[in-house]
Amino acid sequence: MKDWPVLLDKIRFNTHKYSRYTQLATLGILLVSLTVAVVLVMKPKGKFNIAPKAFNEKTTSSLVGIFGVVPVDEFDLVQVKQMLDNPAVSGIAVRMRWHDLQPLSEAEIDFTVIDQIVSEAKPRSKNVSLILVPGFYSPRWLIDRLDPCEPYIANHEAFPGSCGRADFDIDYGGGSGGNEKSPLPIPWNETYLASWKTFLRKVADRYNPNPTVVSVAVAGPTSMSVEMSLPGDAAEDLAKWKDILRLYYQADDPRRDSNLVVIEKWREMIDFYDQIFTNKTIVVTRGAGLLKFIARDEDPNSLDPRHPQEAKEMIINYFIQKPYSHNLKANQTSGLKACRGFEGGIIGVKKSTLDGQIGGAQFNTSATSNPVTMGCQDRNYCTQSGKNELKKLCQLDPSLHPCCSLSAEQAVRNVLQEYFDETRVGDNYGGVTGIYSLHYLQLYAKDILFTNTNPQVQEILNQVKTDLEMMVAPLGSSPAPTLTPTPTPSLTPTPIPTSTPTPLPTLTPTPTPTLAPTPTPTLTPTPTPIPILGDIDKNGKVDIFDYNLLLENFAWKGNPGENIADLDTDGDVDILDYNLLLENFGKQ
Repeated sequence: MKDWPVLLDKIRFNTHKYSRYTQLATLGILLVSLTVAVVLVMKPKGKFNIAPKAFNEKTTSSLVGIFGVVPVDEFDLVQVKQMLDNPAVSGIAVRMRWHDLQPLSEAEIDFTVIDQIVSEAKPRSKNVSLILVPGFYSPRWLIDRLDPCEPYIANHEAFPGSCGRADFDIDYGGGSGGNEKSPLPIPWNETYLASWKTFLRKVADRYNPNPTVVSVAVAGPTSMSVEMSLPGDAAEDLAKWKDILRLYYQADDPRRDSNLVVIEKWREMIDFYDQIFTNKTIVVTRGAGLLKFIARDEDPNSLDPRHPQEAKEMIINYFIQKPYSHNLKANQTSGLKACRGFEGGIIGVKKSTLDGQIGGAQFNTSATSNPVTMGCQDRNYCTQSGKNELKKLCQLDPSLHPCCSLSAEQAVRNVLQEYFDETRVGDNYGGVTGIYSLHYLQLYAKDILFTNTNPQVQEILNQVKTDLEMMVAPLGSSPAPTLTPTPTPSLTPTPIPTSTPTPLPTLTPTPTPTLAPTPTPTLTPTPTPIPILGDIDKNGKVDIFDYNLLLENFAWKGNPGENIADLDTDGDVDILDYNLLLENFGKQ
C-alpha cells in the first residue's frame, strides 16, 4: 500500500485524519464528562455530541432563513416576486449555468437575470445567494478551445498529454436523460481554469459592493452542479478518467491513481473565492462523491484520496480549517430527503457547525411535487434505484407501501424532521433535540409557490424561519455589527471516547435532620437560599438548561455582570465561565 501521508505532503496536503465526529476545541477532561451528561439527558440516538461554538460578531452571516431556489431555465420574474412576498422567505438562491451568463464570448457577460432578482429583493429587505455552475454547462466558445481527450486515449498516448475535455453522460439536471454524451472540461486543465477564474473575477467586481448578494457557492472540480461530484459511477467512466490521468501524470506521480488532483483544485478554488469576494458567505457544497479508485476504506485510521467519500472529507476538512480573511464560510448539502440521514450529508453539515461553520441544506428536489420519493422515510428506497422501485410499487398498487399515500404537506414535514433532527429545535419537527445549529434552508420555487396557497405548509415554514433565526442569534446579544469576519483561533481538538457512556449518579440530597424540641421553642427564620454559581436560569440547580444558556451567549462581550451567563463578572462570556459552569454542574 502506498504511503499516502508522504505522497500527500509532496503536494502540500495535510493527511491527518480528523475525527468523523466534528470536535470542539479542547476544554479538558471536564468537557468530556459534561458531554456524556448532555448525551444522556438529550437521548440523541446513541450518537456522541459536543458543545458548539456560539455564533458571535465574527460569525454572523446574512445567509439565514429560507431561500427559494430559482434555476435560470425556469426563471419567471412574476414567480420571483411571489416568492419574495412570502413572509417565510428570506431570499432567493439564483442557480445559473455559466453558458447562460457568458454565451457568446469571454468579453461579454449577461447579468440581466441576476440583476432583476437583486432589484426585486433589495426593496423587500431580502437577500440573494449565487450558485454559478460550470462543468457540463461551460460556454461553447470555451469547449471549442479544448482538445478532446478521446483521440489521445484511442492512440494509447501517454504523458504528457494536453487534452482539455472528454464526453460523459449528464446524470441529472439540464441535458440529462438523452442518448448523447456531453463534453465536460477536464477540471484541472489550465485553459479551463483560467477562463473560469476570469469570469468569477467579473462576478466579484459586480456584486462585492452589493450587500443584497450575501453568498456565493464554490465550484471546484464538478460536473452538473457546485457539488463535489464527477461522473464516475459507471465502469466505463472511471476507466476514461484513469486514461485521462495517465495523459497528465507520470507513473510515479500519486495523482495518477487517486483523487489528489481533484482535491488540489478544490483547495485552490476554496482559496480563490476568498481572494476575490469580499463580505460574503462562501459556501462549500457536499456531493455524491468523487472518483472511486478503491471500493472501501483500507485503513480506518487515515484518509485515503483513492476513496471518493474520503477524498470529499479531505476537501471539507481543508475548508473548515482554512482561515478566511474577507468572507465567512458555510457548509451545505444539496441532497436533502426524508430518508437521507448519513454522515456525508446533513449529519456532516450539522457537525461542521460545531466548528463555527454556517450550516444549511437544499431540498433534493421539490417535495410538494414529488411527495412519495421526497417524503418517504424508508431508507430501503433512498437510492436512485430504490426511488425507481418505489415509484413502480406505488403505480402497481398504492396500498403496498405507506409512502405511496404521502401528502405534499406530510412530505415537507418528513424532510424537515430529518433536517432539524438533533438540532436545538429538533422536537419542534418530531425529531430529537440536540446541540447542533442550522442556519438556512433552500427550497425549490415550486415548494414556495405551493406554500403561498396552502396555509398549513405556510405555518410550517413560518416556524422554520423563526427557528433558523433563533439558532443564529445568542440570547441577550446586541445586534450584529457590519460584517467584518476574523479567523477563529484554532484550538486543539480532543477526541470524544467511543465507549458506552456511564450514566452520572443521581444526586440525592442529604435530608435535613429534625431539630429536637426545646422547652422554649423559638421560630427559626427560613434561611435565604444561597445562589449557586452556574444556575443561570435561577431554577435552583445547575443543569442542561443553564448549559444551553451559556452556549447561546458564548463569546458575548460587554459590561461586567450585564449578561446572565457572565458567571465571573469580567465582562466576557468565555472559557472561564464555561469552566465555572462545569465545576458546578449538577449542584442544587
